[in-house]
Amino acid sequence: MKRNLMILMVVILMASLTIAAGGNGVKIQGVITAIGDNTITVNAITVQIKNGTQFYEKTETGCVEIDFVDLEIGDRVNVIGQFDGDILVANKIIVH
Repeated sequence: MKRNLMILMVVILMASLTIAAGGNGVKIQGVITAIGDNTITVNAITVQIKNGTQFYEKTETGCVEIDFVDLEIGDRVNVIGQFDGDILVANKIIVH
């Protein structure tokens, strides 16, 4: 009984994380360590910027929309997207 309850709790947790990441997406947090033409590197993961990627910065009064060119090495970010092989294709990037 305890084993079944534990399995159920793990399944619920995994479903919650998937929903929080945007359905079938992935959410990572980390610091930008490199910036390329259409990519950034976060936690040693290459993040691809696509047309339609949304960029936000958290402020004391909420989130404001920013552009790719506003990102800097050392920024702490949340990235939400989907993996395409080893590359995370970003839907949304939020700077903290």
